[in-house]
Amino acid sequence: MKEKIFYVGLGAAVLLFLAFAGQPGYYEYPDSWQYITIKGAEGVMPLYQLFIHLHRLALGEGRFLYGVVVTQTLLTALCLFFFMFWIYRRFRPGLWVMGLGTLVLLVPFTLDFPQVLVNHSILTEALTYPLFYLFVAAFAESVIGGRARWLLGAFGIALLLALTRTQMQICFGFAALALFYQIVAKTAKRPVGIRLLGCLAAVFAGAFALLASEMVLLQANGRLQTVAAREAARLGDGAQAETADWAERAVAWESLGGGQAVRPRNGIVAAAAAVPVQADSSNVTGQFDSVLLCRTLYEMEEEDSALFSDPEIQKLFLKFYGAAESTKARYAYAGKGLWKWKDIMNGTAQGAYTSTEGWKAYREENPESALLQNQTQANRIVAFALLKKHWPRMLYHTLCMLPQGFVSTVFFQVEKIYGLCHLYTLAVYAAAIILLAVGGRRKWFAPERGKFMLCALVLNAGMVVVISVVFFGMQRYVIYGFGIFYMALLLLAEQCGRELWKKRKSRF
Repeated sequence: MKEKIFYVGLGAAVLLFLAFAGQPGYYEYPDSWQYITIKGAEGVMPLYQLFIHLHRLALGEGRFLYGVVVTQTLLTALCLFFFMFWIYRRFRPGLWVMGLGTLVLLVPFTLDFPQVLVNHSILTEALTYPLFYLFVAAFAESVIGGRARWLLGAFGIALLLALTRTQMQICFGFAALALFYQIVAKTAKRPVGIRLLGCLAAVFAGAFALLASEMVLLQANGRLQTVAAREAARLGDGAQAETADWAERAVAWESLGGGQAVRPRNGIVAAAAAVPVQADSSNVTGQFDSVLLCRTLYEMEEEDSALFSDPEIQKLFLKFYGAAESTKARYAYAGKGLWKWKDIMNGTAQGAYTSTEGWKAYREENPESALLQNQTQANRIVAFALLKKHWPRMLYHTLCMLPQGFVSTVFFQVEKIYGLCHLYTLAVYAAAIILLAVGGRRKWFAPERGKFMLCALVLNAGMVVVISVVFFGMQRYVIYGFGIFYMALLLLAEQCGRELWKKRKSRF
């Protein structure tokens, strides 16, 4: 009876916190207008736009964003409850683990707290954060229990996540790893020849699963984009005009790399990291081209113009260089020490402004140039030439961002004690790995708990490395596994503590 009361009280407390903490109503960031107006833009996947639009159709123009927040809040609560229920059914932890674990699972939703919770924001993270908990439950259960239906569930949820944010395509990779593990585990006790065949089958199956997942994603994205375009046309000039002024100021805000922006209708001040807004293109693959351009433009030097034999490409490159110099968005202006990652990240993000202004200046001086007809190809020529020359420095700058990415998975970044943040991160990961290795060898905990910790470590490491290499490791991008890691650590600590206490009592 006490246990039931505890869970009912815990669930009510979580729901009340998600519903009423922070700013009331909805909170818009400078890039929220892309989802509200169903604006086709590079890197913007269609699922969140359509999610918002369904609320517009159901509730009308004046109240639909409030409905979005209500749905997001209920979805967050349901996903958290499902994940905690899975934890309870799978591991049967103590009440203190469930209570403390619930608190750490809420952390990703509090990035901008006390101002606002993520589920009150018009951001794709309002869907991807809670859905990621469903993905982790399916992913971890497919590893622990080895059941195919959970693996299929992991791939299905990964598709939803990828249709909401392009970065979440990484979940296909995690699901493919689970498939690889299942095949290898099922052949582990067989003869050597069978084991080798199992490993080979796992490699091919994982690769096929990734390829098939991307093909399904492209098909689903194309169909949803068609629906989104049709619904955007249905909005008409009236609905578009209502957000036109906000959209113009948001683009200007982003181009300048940050600041404050206010949408008059809601009256809430919003500030966020710059999000590049580009011309419409493939939002599954086109964003990677733009990110590569941004990262290489950050590394450029004036003498790099000699890399290009085409005089028109040389002119374009010099316009890029001039735009980067005007805002000091190059590696030469990065600071020193551990905190230099922020200069690297901001300078890379400014590449969107650099390329936009560079093309604008080039177009004004060369209105008849053939390059204007194929800007994507010209950008690729510049990006790959710079990559070929400066890849060692790009690799170094990526390595500079990795530590802060790992910090973001277990702690919040505090500039005044940033060295201590790194030491804490190193200590907590070392503790988890040592506890996993020593406790597993001495059988201090059930194998299921060890596998869950391995899953948490793989998720965090994969997120940090892939996101930092392909994009950049902002805390908002890599914090998904924060609560999952601590939950796994609590589960290990609980059972290890019980075993050590039993052994100590038996000695006396």
